[in-house]
Amino acid sequence: MNRGSHIFVFLIFIILGMSFWATTISLYLEFSASDNSKSLNEALWLKLLTHYSDLFIFFPVFGTVALIAFYTPASVFVDMYWNTGRQKSESIPWARLRFMFWFAVIITVSFAISAGTHDVAERSLWQLKPSVLIDDQGEGCVGKQCATRVSFIDGLTNVRQASQVRTKLTDLARKCQPDKFVEPGESAQSKRYCAATSTFAGHGEDLEGRLIDDEACCKAQLAFDTAVKQAYRTDNSQSFTDKLQAQTWPFNIFFLVILLVISALLAFRRPRIEKDYADCARSIDRGVIIGVLAVAFLTVMNRGFLEATQLLHGASGAASLHRGPDFFIVMFAIWALLILFSFVHPANEQAEVVSRVLGVIFSVLFVFNADTITNYGIRYLGAGAGISELISLIAAAIVLVGTLIWLKYLRFMDANETKQTGGKN
Repeated sequence: MNRGSHIFVFLIFIILGMSFWATTISLYLEFSASDNSKSLNEALWLKLLTHYSDLFIFFPVFGTVALIAFYTPASVFVDMYWNTGRQKSESIPWARLRFMFWFAVIITVSFAISAGTHDVAERSLWQLKPSVLIDDQGEGCVGKQCATRVSFIDGLTNVRQASQVRTKLTDLARKCQPDKFVEPGESAQSKRYCAATSTFAGHGEDLEGRLIDDEACCKAQLAFDTAVKQAYRTDNSQSFTDKLQAQTWPFNIFFLVILLVISALLAFRRPRIEKDYADCARSIDRGVIIGVLAVAFLTVMNRGFLEATQLLHGASGAASLHRGPDFFIVMFAIWALLILFSFVHPANEQAEVVSRVLGVIFSVLFVFNADTITNYGIRYLGAGAGISELISLIAAAIVLVGTLIWLKYLRFMDANETKQTGGKN
């Protein structure tokens, strides 16, 4: 493979990785500077980091793993379309022109999607300056109960604490827009905990008499969401992280689109890979499995984010600029299954077995236990996560990268043994 192909992909992926880490580092630096929390687990920056984990944890941590995992296939495809003279197969017609055209299309689509998501009205707490969050005292609050809504920071704390002591949060979601064709059930009238109106201590022993029905909670959620939007519209209230993220978000979209394109090419160009890049084929298969495992965190974290945020903003205000449309996330879940079932070549027996086992596991989990996965996702990958869970996630990413390095080492040793024996076992 031409060295220029490696250099081109390396530079692109370095830029993407730097953009991922930039917003997360900015969040920490900006919100930790104004934080007077006595405990690290109660730090404002950590609450924001975990509540919005699909943005601030997935992309820098597992996005980096995916970049490493998909580096080889990306380099192969760049070389395939740009250095056609070095290949054994018949040249791809207009290969360089097609490469430049589709590369430009991907960039255009990425910026278009980015611009579209920034034009929405929904706003998130991390988009507000630390001083705005700290100064907010809620509305109509007396002690632990608020007639209108809790403060911004208390809202984050309530969802976090509820997930830690109860784990199951999906049954606390309210139906604020009932179906006109269906008579409201008992759940709409039953009184439950509302994170937008009440704080609590311990495991909720002090919540007696403060549980409310859907109608009251929905009003509080609407008030909370409206307050966040109004605060954001106030002059000089936007956080620096918000301004930085507006500049780096196209890179996040570009990364996701590139993964889909590479996956399509892995299926479409598999025979050419086997013929012209046989020395990379097995490495690609193993890397793809690691990449899929890393990207799978996006689906779980995103679903957890939507459920956790809905407890504060309500169903109509639960979105934020970094939330893709639901079908976009579902598409990545389907992508993970397809790539595990179809894109790994049968000649790589170990990778094929692992991919099919993982595919079956993913299918069973997401089809039959969606709520369970979402609840545990909130607890350990999202709003309920603490510093120990954050360390565990980083450790999991290191294990994935270490596995890639180990597999590459085995491939290197096998290649050396083959050379020494002259191709004979």
